[in-house]
Amino acid sequence: MLHVSCFMFFAGCASFHVQQTNLFTDEDGNVISVEYGTRSEEHSFMMTVPQTGKRVEFKSNLMVRVTLPDGRSFKAYRCYNPVPQGTMYMSENENWKYLASGFSSFIYERLPKGEDYVRRFEGTLAKGAE
Repeated sequence: MLHVSCFMFFAGCASFHVQQTNLFTDEDGNVISVEYGTRSEEHSFMMTVPQTGKRVEFKSNLMVRVTLPDGRSFKAYRCYNPVPQGTMYMSENENWKYLASGFSSFIYERLPKGEDYVRRFEGTLAKGAE
């Protein structure tokens, strides 16, 4: 019975299919790992549009898993990008943003008790397409 219930539990979960892994390094030698991929099911979440402050629904099956130099990691989904270049990903809780822009990457973390974000990482491609 345990095996059946575990199977039923996992059968309903969306899976993440990694298509590419890139490493980025900053000027101090810190390295992040970014796994780019797709979810088997479309992910829907609410996000705040910075220019208007309105909450809108966004749907995407594109996702990244980012591992920071200190070992922490977060998952983020492709979302609306207010910057005129690159592709923006946001964590479901909106505490993290990842911006992929050509050979560069930027990570932003939301400040405690605030709406502002602080840049935590700015790096360039060190190794790609693993």
